[in-house]
This record gives sequence, C-alpha cells and structure tokens, in this order.
Amino acid sequence: MDYLYHSVPHNLTGEFLMPLNELKKSHPEIYAEHVKKYEGREKLLNVKIPQLNCLWNDVLHTTSVLPNELDAAFSEVGAELEHRKWFKINPRILEPSKSIVYLYPNEKPSRFLTEDFVALKDKDLKRYSIIGPETREYFRQENLMGRSPLMLHLVPHILYKGKLKISDLDIVKI
Repeated sequence: MDYLYHSVPHNLTGEFLMPLNELKKSHPEIYAEHVKKYEGREKLLNVKIPQLNCLWNDVLHTTSVLPNELDAAFSEVGAELEHRKWFKINPRILEPSKSIVYLYPNEKPSRFLTEDFVALKDKDLKRYSIIGPETREYFRQENLMGRSPLMLHLVPHILYKGKLKISDLDIVKI
C-alpha cells in the first residue's frame, strides 16, 4: 500500500494536523510562523480550488513521495532537508469528497487551471511519488544560488480539506 506524508511541524500543538486557515483561528502565533513559507509567493494564499470550494490554505498539503527519497534528492545536490520527522497517512482515512491532487504541471503557474486538479485515486499514488528530473534540477539550481529549495516543487500535491487526528497517524523518521 502507498501512503501519504506530511512533515511533522516542530511547533505542533493540539490533537490535530490542520490547514493554515484553521491554524490561524486556533493558534495565530503558530500560524504566523508557518505562513512565512509563503513569503514571495503570497498569491498562493488566494488561489481557489474550485473542486473543493476553498482556498489553497484551507487544505492540508501531503505528498506520496517517500521522505527518505526526498532526503536523498536533497543530499544529491548538497542541500539538506530540514524535516526529519513525517506523518505517515493512510490515504483511506481521507474522505474522497474532500481530497484532490494538484498535478503541479508548470514551473511558475500564472494561473491554476481546473485540469491541473484531478480526483485522488489509490492506484495513481505510485506515479505521484516520483521526483522528476525538473525537480532535481530545481533543487540543484536553488542550492547553487544559496537558497533553500521548496520541498515539493513540481511534485504533485495531494490536498485534503479537513484536519487529521494526530493519534490516527504514524510517524516516520529519516
């Protein structure tokens, strides 16, 4: 079985892993820290996901890439993956009507097209778990420029409109 992964936040509080907008309501000080990852990319916070009738920051962002493979891709270019602990999520606990895949087809999307989002199907998780050559080259370029690469650049994002009970999730360490 293929799983989904979400990095374990260093300042995790409470019983649930939740989207940024929910975090903003319940823990504004923690939200302020996490929203910093969107500096220079603030427009993403206003992206609408029509199939889920919500915003980009109303969903949890997960990946089907194994954390140790992500770590290896970073190491190959001399970069260091900051996240060492990951939630391992059984995709079957996600409500299908609240789940979708953002295919991430473009380097810098100027707009998000409906066809860039597809239904989440277990049988497709394996193909979403590949770190392609464009992503590896991006990691290399960012590292050469002295910048920290975005972890999932050009890698499909599995999005979930909801929160997950932490006690229902396993943790893997790399």
